[in-house]
Amino acid sequence: MANSTLILFVTLDKDRASADQRYADRFSGRETFIWQSQNKTRKSGTHGQLLSDPAQEVHLFVRKRKLSTSGKAAPSYYCGQLTFCSWEGEQPITIDWHLQTPLSAELAALFVDS
Repeated sequence: MANSTLILFVTLDKDRASADQRYADRFSGRETFIWQSQNKTRKSGTHGQLLSDPAQEVHLFVRKRKLSTSGKAAPSYYCGQLTFCSWEGEQPITIDWHLQTPLSAELAALFVDS
């Protein structure tokens, strides 16, 4: 399978999302991000294999919520490159990612323990 760059765009606050899209995405510290795939993703499927490929380059962009206080799209912040650590479950798959560079103090204040 040819390697490409994967970019994850994640919104942490999913209170307004439909029940089937309330993925349990969160930082568990400055160096670890826990992310859930779409409900249809299987480990043996194309997307599952891409996500777990150790040669795959994965980058993370995060925003706290979908909309800013002005009602416009909230900005996403680049949080860095991820390394696959482990996964569990199917449909969705829960993946533990390691951030190659820990979150800055500023980003940690925004996102850790969200």
